[in-house]
Amino acid sequence: MAEYGLTIAISSQAISMVFLGILGFFLKRLVTQVDTMEYKAAKVRLAVDREIASVREDVVRLEANSDNYSASLIEVKAKLDALSENIQWIREKLAGKS
Repeated sequence: MAEYGLTIAISSQAISMVFLGILGFFLKRLVTQVDTMEYKAAKVRLAVDREIASVREDVVRLEANSDNYSASLIEVKAKLDALSENIQWIREKLAGKS
């Protein structure tokens, strides 16, 4: 009868070892998958950060261009105003000669 008790104890221990081995295998796979997902998430975060930086650069460039265009338009308006004054002066001179 002692043999059966020892056999049951060994069998119970063997079953526990097999169960722990299977559990360890799946835990290792889960950890590997989590590590892979974290790596992929880090790559995505890096790509998103790069895109955000690129968009920020575009915004800065567009703002600078906008300022340049505004300054150019002010210059063009001043030149058109001066030209209009010159045309008016010429008209007045021509009207005086007639």
